[in-house]
Amino acid sequence: MSGRGTRPAIGLARSIVLCSGATLAGCQSYVIEYRYRPEFHQMASDTELPDEIVTDDGRIIRFVSTPLPQWREQREAAERGEVPGEGSEAIEIWQESDDGTVEIRCITPEHVLANTMNCLRFERYDVLWESLLAEPTRAEYAARGGTAADFAGWCSKHRNELMATLNRMGFGFLGGDVILDNMGDGVLRARFTPRVGDQFKFNEVLILHDPPGMKLLTIR
Repeated sequence: MSGRGTRPAIGLARSIVLCSGATLAGCQSYVIEYRYRPEFHQMASDTELPDEIVTDDGRIIRFVSTPLPQWREQREAAERGEVPGEGSEAIEIWQESDDGTVEIRCITPEHVLANTMNCLRFERYDVLWESLLAEPTRAEYAARGGTAADFAGWCSKHRNELMATLNRMGFGFLGGDVILDNMGDGVLRARFTPRVGDQFKFNEVLILHDPPGMKLLTIR
């Protein structure tokens, strides 16, 4: 990993214009936008994320943890008076046993970001090295004489800057400040737009599609 790019905002639903009052004296219209925010974003955040925000232009943005196509189906079913069937269980991307053993899953690029941030937050550099870092990266590191202990030391030294990048990048997927490029050969690159890129020491994350999941290739 070393220091230092279009994807739309994740799950932006159609806007719904509602009437905020039922009086004849006047009806104020406002726009509500529903956006998909995976549950793991809350797990990866140090603070409580709001369920709803109001933008400067008066729009209300509400976050839901169900992918929007499924969320709309459930909403329409409820409006018809139907009881939706049980859906598939949410993916547990970080599972820690009582003995400290950690099992991670990364199905999407967002999972890779969240699990990397968890490793840094909990200082589980062993999990990052053994379970999340792609094999080609570990092999190249070892070929240069680097050890797992050296890697942990580097992560510890740059921990705050890495956390800042990953945290902002996670939110950037929601707001359109992150671009996801297909680099070929199973490599995806998540990078900041020029609007925010210069604010961070690290502004690119390379992710390797490594079936059945994904792995962290590098942060630079």
